[in-house]
Amino acid sequence: GTEYDGTSATLNIEIDAQDDSGYVKVVEIEINGQLQASVDTTIPYAFNNVTLPKGQYTFITQRPDNLGNATASAAVTVGVGQE
Repeated sequence: GTEYDGTSATLNIEIDAQDDSGYVKVVEIEINGQLQASVDTTIPYAFNNVTLPKGQYTFITQRPDNLGNATASAAVTVGVGQE
């Protein structure tokens, strides 16, 4: 994973989402298992100015498509202020 020094970090997260059987309808992001309120419906998919306090975080994206299928990304971990 990626590590950031300090007591907090503000991230801009870009997501490359594609679908072989249809088209990506929306991109959702989970942080530590909690679905976030914001979603992105336009390319390039991004979540900007995500501020995280000190701690360890796991990010997973969900990509529902127009056919009702959903695909989850591999988990990405980020540490803020971890020693």
